[in-house]
Amino acid sequence: MTTTRFQIEERGGLAGITLVVRIPEGDLDYKALRTIQGETPSFIIPFQSRQVDGDVELTYQLGSLNKLVYFCGSKPRDLYIDLWLSLINPLTRCDDWFMSHSSFLLDLDYIYYDNNAPRDAVKYLYVPSVRPCTDYAGLKQFVEALSQKI
Repeated sequence: MTTTRFQIEERGGLAGITLVVRIPEGDLDYKALRTIQGETPSFIIPFQSRQVDGDVELTYQLGSLNKLVYFCGSKPRDLYIDLWLSLINPLTRCDDWFMSHSSFLLDLDYIYYDNNAPRDAVKYLYVPSVRPCTDYAGLKQFVEALSQKI
């Protein structure tokens, strides 16, 4: 399976950090886009979309989210269990929103953690694309790298 790497642009402003991803309009998974925007799952960073020169620009507002790689140190065991569940469950439940597990950006630099959420604290960037962002080998590498960091 061939995977697609998306360029992610980071922008800072008064509202905080924003991430912008552009994909060709022909690669957009419209069913997933409409479903997510109608009811955004708790494990997805909400985004807005707009058309720009034949591409679709997805804008993710990070707000008070922290990078997951900074989640470390001595914490209660239950917190680590909840963390791993909130990492794995979205990949198994995403079909409920017509999403594909292969469209999650499984890059440690772009997985976030919400300190204010007691459960489902992990937030993913999701690119509603018909082209996969990752495959099973990428998923395995992601889990291995994450287990070494946390």
